[in-house]
Formats: sequence, structure tokens, C-alpha cells
Amino acid sequence: MRRLLIGSFLVSLAMGAVALLLPIYAAKELGASYTEIGLIGTMYVIFDVIFSIPAGVLGDRFGRRRFIVLGYVMTSFSFYLYTFCSSVTQLLLVRLYQGLAEAPVWVNMQTAIAELSGEHERGRAMGLYGTSWAAAFGIGPIFAGWAYPEFGARWVFLWSAALAICSVIPVLMTEFKPPRRVLKRPDFVRLLPLCFATLIYIGVVAIFHTLLPAYAVVDLGLTEFEASTLITVFTVVRGVVFAPLGGLSDRFGAKRMIVASIGASAFVSLGLALATTYPVLLLFSLLLAVAEGAVYPAVVSSISKLGERSSPGLVLGIFNSVGMAGWGIFPGVGGVIADWCGPSAPFLMFVVVGLVSLPFLQKVLRE
Repeated sequence: MRRLLIGSFLVSLAMGAVALLLPIYAAKELGASYTEIGLIGTMYVIFDVIFSIPAGVLGDRFGRRRFIVLGYVMTSFSFYLYTFCSSVTQLLLVRLYQGLAEAPVWVNMQTAIAELSGEHERGRAMGLYGTSWAAAFGIGPIFAGWAYPEFGARWVFLWSAALAICSVIPVLMTEFKPPRRVLKRPDFVRLLPLCFATLIYIGVVAIFHTLLPAYAVVDLGLTEFEASTLITVFTVVRGVVFAPLGGLSDRFGAKRMIVASIGASAFVSLGLALATTYPVLLLFSLLLAVAEGAVYPAVVSSISKLGERSSPGLVLGIFNSVGMAGWGIFPGVGGVIADWCGPSAPFLMFVVVGLVSLPFLQKVLRE
């Protein structure tokens, strides 16, 4: 499992740099509106939503290594293609392809980690996996925020492409569980509430990553480096708390962690909407990271346990499809709302969505 975590860290380092750079590059050099910046998130998820479930099922039947390697290579090529983008339309088309490239990666990585860990330590294992990619997603933006003003977007994209290729090496050195030949139907009654929690959780993460960088630079006057530190603090702190909060989920139950975290995230989002200075934004980015840090290991460990009794790739494919749908829907809607009502409005949108969802989650989630 350790080699898988190394591969996850390397590719996520590249993804984090690109994720920070795209909205800033689109706004400053290509003249993108907030609606078009929101579409950066939407275009990414279209093929990811469609192909996550087939990628998980194929991983169940034929093994996971080949699909993870394929996804890493295709992702590297997408970063290379960004160097040729000279319009918003071209950038969005490459972003569409990037979603297709990453579809085999996340579902098969999560399933492989689940298969290589024991049931009673699943929350902690998923927390460690979350830490590996979250820490990298946090470091990548720092590099991009420094390198973009110094060297330009093209060199950041090329560096990211090279790093994604290097991530293939530890995956090729990993021993995976053999593929399954007999697959059962999952328990959708227990799965659907967990997917709804995923949709809400991913929504606030997507708004933060996609809209906040452009909002901070264009509307609040922060530097690219200051904007990158907001993403870094959020991502790294969230990654650090994944493992310990995953352990608490194992001990006290996933339902309590999910409900408490989404409620806290809604209140912290209100602080982000009202903040106008860098120190205050930094504080609320840290608080949001802690609030969101409890959801991922609790949800993924619960879903993976359901998958053990049926088809793990199918169940985690559904989870990833729902999560990617949230990544596309919330920034897309948030971008339109930002153009209509003001750049801080997307954060207020999540305050409403988060608070309204709490009674439903409290009622339908099972331990």
C-alpha cells in the first residue's frame, strides 16, 4: 500500500499545481468570466461521472494496475495539451479530456487501498490515502503560485506532465489483490444516503478550489502566491486531519462525523463569504479544512465496507461519479450566481445548501 500512496502523492502534486493555475490563467490571460471559470469544474466532471462506474467494474474483473497506469499516462498528456491553449474554449475542451483521463484513477486507487486494509482499520487507511493526495494537492499550488509569475503557465504545465509520468513507477511496483469473478448487487438503500453526503461535501471543496483563487486575485487584490497559500492551507490541513479523524470515525461512528462536519462547513462558509482580507481568509480556510476533514474518511470507509459484500469497484465507482457530479454542478452554478449576485455569493449558496441538508442526513444515514 505504501507504494500506491507514493504514486498518489506524485500525481496529485501535479494535479494540485494545474488546479490552482487554471482559473487564474483563464481569468488573467484568456479573459474568462466567472461563469466560464465555473465551467472549468463542470467540464472536468462530465466524462469522469460517465466513466467512473465502468472503470471500477472493469477493475473488479481485470485488475486495477492497468487502469491506474492508463489514467496516469492520459492525465500527463492532458497537462501537456494545456500548453497549446490560447482561448477559453480550447482550455475547456482539454479540461473535458482531463476528466476522462482521471476517471480510471480515483475509483481504482480507492478500491485498491480498501482491499489492502482490514475492515476495522478502514477509516484510518482511507485517511492515510486521503493524506497522501491532499498533502500533494496543497504543495502543488504553492509551486504553481511561485512559478507562474516567474516562468509562465507553459512551464508549470510541462512540469506537471513530467511528474504525472513519474507516478507510474511506484504503481508498477505494487502487488494488487487478484480480480474478482463473481460480483453481487450492492445495498443501494444504505449507499444512496452516503452518496448524498458525498455530493454536499464535494460541493464546498469544488467551490473553494475552482472559484476562490480567481475571487481572491481579481476581486480582493491578493497576489497569486497569497491565493495559492489559501488552497495550500486548506488542502494540507485537511490532509493532516484525515487519518486521525478517520480513526475517530472507526471509534464513534461515521454518521456523527458526517453530520457534524457538514454543519460546521456551512457556518465556516459564511465566514468565507464575509471575509475581505488575506489573514481572515486564511483563518477561515484553515477552519474549513478541519470541518471538511472528517467527511472523506467516514464516507469512503463506509462505502468500501458495503462494497466488500458486493462489487467494490462498482460501489466506489458510484461514489466517484456522485462526487464528480458535485464537483461540476456546484462550481458551475456558483459561477453563474457570482456573475449575477457578486463574487462572494457562491459561498453563501453553500451555507444554505449545507444547513438544509442536515435534517435529511440525520434522518437517513445509518451507522
